[in-house]
Amino acid sequence: MKTVTLEVKNDKDLELLYMLAERLGIHVVDEARSEEDLAKARAIVEAGVTNMTEARLNEMLLWLEEGRADRELPFEAR
Repeated sequence: MKTVTLEVKNDKDLELLYMLAERLGIHVVDEARSEEDLAKARAIVEAGVTNMTEARLNEMLLWLEEGRADRELPFEAR
C-alpha cells in the first residue's frame, strides 16, 4: 500500500480528484476529517464514564452474559 498526500486549493479540483479516485477504486482518507474524528474520540475516552465502578461494570457484563446465554449460535462452541 502506498500513501500519497495532495494539497488542493480549489474545491472544484478536489471534487474532480474524489470522482477520479472513486472511478479508479482508490480509497481516499481526508486527513483533516480524520484528525477531527480522532480528537472527538479522545475527548470521549478522556472524559470517561461517570459513576463507573468495577462492581457496576461487572453487573453490566453479567447482564450481557445472561441475555446471551440462551442464544443459538451458528457454530459449535469450543
